[in-house]
Amino acid sequence: MKNQQAFTLVELTVCLSIFVLLAILVFPMFERALEETKRTKCASNLRNIGIAYHLMAAERDGKLYSKEEIGNSSYRSGDDPLGLPDLFFRLGYLVNKTVWLSPGGRPELNKYGNNYAWSRSNNVTEKNIFVHGNMASTAIVWNNHTMTLPSVYNVAEPSTGGPRAAPASYRYYSWDKGTKINWLYLDGHVEKR
Repeated sequence: MKNQQAFTLVELTVCLSIFVLLAILVFPMFERALEETKRTKCASNLRNIGIAYHLMAAERDGKLYSKEEIGNSSYRSGDDPLGLPDLFFRLGYLVNKTVWLSPGGRPELNKYGNNYAWSRSNNVTEKNIFVHGNMASTAIVWNNHTMTLPSVYNVAEPSTGGPRAAPASYRYYSWDKGTKINWLYLDGHVEKR
């Protein structure tokens, strides 16, 4: 009879326990790294959109879009003629509409080709941004956390704007375990808050 070398049940259990313990310790690190990668991609998208803002302003003597061009709405689908994504694409400031899809955005909005919202306030739509006194504190684009649906396709809203914001309990925060979103400011910097 040959002497066969084999693992005992105790040895296999110990090895399996060590592998499970290592997986439990390593998995959260991969999860954090994945979230950081997505957040960095989102910040890159926002910076590209910021460059488009400045290209538009440079060609228009410091002025950006008007409320008439964006239909008085802060959120529209990516191909809506009254939406900022389509306006930037048609005018050649962005050659790829996929920058309007945040990897951490509300998944239900991906089918609309956009999950960012933008400012339609007077200090963005009616003033020369190059003489703007508060560029570093004026938010222009952010992860859409308040809207659950885009405005009606190619229909301008009244002065109150549209669509309606969702109640606080339905708001979607992309980063830091659902507590923060990315914001792009007029001076081009991106901040998570």
